[in-house]
Amino acid sequence: EDLGTVNVLVYNAGGGGFGKTVLEIDPDEFIQSFQLSCVGALLCSQAVLPGMLALEGSGPHKVKKKGCILFSSATSAFRGGATTAQFACGKHGLRALSQSIAKEYGKQGVHACHIRLDCILDTPNYQVKMAEMYANNQMGCTDDIAETYYAMYEQSPLGWSNEIDIRPFQEGWSC
Repeated sequence: EDLGTVNVLVYNAGGGGFGKTVLEIDPDEFIQSFQLSCVGALLCSQAVLPGMLALEGSGPHKVKKKGCILFSSATSAFRGGATTAQFACGKHGLRALSQSIAKEYGKQGVHACHIRLDCILDTPNYQVKMAEMYANNQMGCTDDIAETYYAMYEQSPLGWSNEIDIRPFQEGWSC
């Protein structure tokens, strides 16, 4: 409250849950993963939407930009795979939430975008853990990805992207 109204939310939370078959998934871990990937996004959206909707908005168009909600996601939002059911369920839900927010609040000036990160990010930990991949430019560059997120925030309501894919040029297009 001391900082004012939030006009951009970036929800970037993983859900874990790789490497277990459906028969091996612990229901409590499944619920925890879904809560992180999807329920957390819902709660954060509910926390910022009232303030965004109350803003006067800006821009020359009939629909004034009032806020932007960006959801970091993964290929698992589009399809599950062997031993990814736990993770995929949360990301499927996150994608549906993003689409619903875009439909419900877009006409009121709130931009929602589901961002599929189809790559391993070049965080310091992964630069070391996967040094050969990093050296061969096969990871997503976090600085470049941040610029793409900022571009989503800056988009005009007349050209909002509600879903984008980000991947390094060498990625094998897994979907």
